[in-house]
Amino acid sequence: MDNALYVVAIVVDPEFGGRVDDLLGRMPVWMADTEANHGAAVRVQTARVQSDTVDHTAIGALTTFAIDTDSTPESWCLGILDTVAGHHDRYSHSPGYSAVEVYGAVARFAEGARRIPTHQRDVVVRWIPREHSRWTARGIA
Repeated sequence: MDNALYVVAIVVDPEFGGRVDDLLGRMPVWMADTEANHGAAVRVQTARVQSDTVDHTAIGALTTFAIDTDSTPESWCLGILDTVAGHHDRYSHSPGYSAVEVYGAVARFAEGARRIPTHQRDVVVRWIPREHSRWTARGIA
């Protein structure tokens, strides 16, 4: 991993499932714990050695987060941003994250929200709307 660019994924697409494997090859991933995503997460976490000594900020690390099923993927994203920052900013990881790829937020939510303010600097956000997340999981076009 290039130290100048440390990217983290947040997956709020409730049907992302097994496509998470493609992301895990490039970055640590935070994924909404929906029914479809839960099965994939269990499979990934069982296949990878998981222990208290695993670096959960490393490429290939998968963290799931609880969601309110009565809410929207966009609110799930907003709800987890501070937690992600607390694990991946320059005070918690060296280097601190420089970008977040968000999978599953609708395009109207993404417009105008290109940066996340943090106490270290702005973090670039790459929004991958749900309608596009199915064909972009292997990388940003």
